[in-house]
Formats: sequence, structure tokens, C-alpha cells
Amino acid sequence: MSMAKLAVAQEIIYDAWEERDREKRLAMAHLAIKTSPLCADAYVILAEHGARSLRDMLAYYKKGVKAGKQALADVGFAENIGQFWGVVETRPYMRARAGMAQVLWDMGRKAEAIEHYQAMLVLDPMDHLGLRFRLADWLMESAKFQDFARLVSSYSNDSGQVEDAEIEDDL
Repeated sequence: MSMAKLAVAQEIIYDAWEERDREKRLAMAHLAIKTSPLCADAYVILAEHGARSLRDMLAYYKKGVKAGKQALADVGFAENIGQFWGVVETRPYMRARAGMAQVLWDMGRKAEAIEHYQAMLVLDPMDHLGLRFRLADWLMESAKFQDFARLVSSYSNDSGQVEDAEIEDDL
């Protein structure tokens, strides 16, 4: 699949995020997938705005994760571990995987959800998505106190606040 087609599909998704009309947003997501089936963010939109159940959401997010990983073949998945968010092309994959983890948690598949977030923090130790905060809650709720202690100690120098300027730069 051409990276040029994926870039066009991603531009469609950027416009879709700004679209207020749900049906138009969903149509744009479908157009993006038709343009490039590797457009992970299109599956994120379908999961968030088109799914009728948690099961449907999970199916869309799984497709997004798979598409995102395939799209990263040219960029290099393994080569970017530890600096994922710094490579713009990895962000759709990360958004799809974060959504999938949340749905897994909501479905009661808590151990799987925790594993995904932990793996994502290896990919992006700076945690640009702020996953560590929800993960901390999940670990406490799951009585995984040692994992919680490791998580907290790995971010011990962190004030726990993300500045607005950093968020705007990452979007």
C-alpha cells in the first residue's frame, strides 16, 4: 500500500475530526479506509462514533491496531521503541491501541488492558497520551501493588502535569 495514499487518508481523518456531523464524520472515515486500509485513525473514528456496542468498538480498534502496525513497516516499529510519539506516523497506532485497551477494561478484560498500557509505556516512556494516570488507577483497582509501585517510581521526577503547550504541539 502506498504511503502517499495513506497520507491522503490521514488528511481526510484530520478533516473528519473537525466535522461536527456524526454521519459525515463516519462517511469520511469510510472514505479514508477506502483510500488506504492502513489508516488506523479511521478505525478509531468508527469505534468512537459508529460502534453500537463494546464488542463492535473492540473490533474496530483491533483493525486500527493491525492497520497502524502494518503502516509502520516502512517507518520501523522496533527501531522506534522508546520514542514512539516523536515519530508522527506512530500516533494513529498508539491512539487505536489506547482505545482498544480502554474497551478491554470496560469489558472486564482487565489484565489484557493493563498489559497494553504497560507495553505502550515502553513504546513511549514520556507518556504523551497520559496513560500512566489511568494505568495507576487500574493497577490499584486490580490490587497489583508491586506494578503500581514500579509505575510510580518510574515517574517519580514527574510533576504529573502536562503543559497545554506540549499538548497542542502533539496534536
